[in-house]
Amino acid sequence: MNVNSLRRNFYIKINILTFRLFSGIILFCFLNFLIAAQSYAADYKNMQIYKDAYACALEGLLKDGVNPSQNSLISYCVGNAYDPSKVEIQGFKDAIVAARNKGGATTACTFAYAAYQANGSRADGFSEGLIKVTTMKMVARLWSGREFTIYDTDGVRIPEDVFRQWFYVVKRNQYGIEEVGLTTQAKKSCSKKQIG
Repeated sequence: MNVNSLRRNFYIKINILTFRLFSGIILFCFLNFLIAAQSYAADYKNMQIYKDAYACALEGLLKDGVNPSQNSLISYCVGNAYDPSKVEIQGFKDAIVAARNKGGATTACTFAYAAYQANGSRADGFSEGLIKVTTMKMVARLWSGREFTIYDTDGVRIPEDVFRQWFYVVKRNQYGIEEVGLTTQAKKSCSKKQIG
């Protein structure tokens, strides 16, 4: 063997060793990055700012009937005080998902009564003020041209996406006035007293 072949073999071994060393370092750094990203993703739910945003959004959705959009929840919980952080926005998004799952998972009929504002017209029997309606059939009959607010047995407002599951549009006239009826879900899950 001559000196040139020994040098060439030495450089080849050094190059292979260097390549393995750098590829090992790159792999180590990439794995550390993945572990750090995963731990952050798991930890943001434990942050107080996330918990506060989630609780406020869930309260707004379930108790106060806030529109289930991210912008409505930001206005409800934060207002114009500051722009919410990414963690707060994730809390709002998670609360929307939780409220939808909670609203969709329950099949119990929580209808107690509905209310609308009468304006003294002939259609309202010349009554004025807040009118309380206690049966779902009466709500369906009076639906045309009125804006109802539906309440549960605890007196808490039921969000529109929940009570819309109990009513369906039979027909809509040229002015956008709807005639509604009761869905089969309402007939199955609500009591005869609630239906009327």
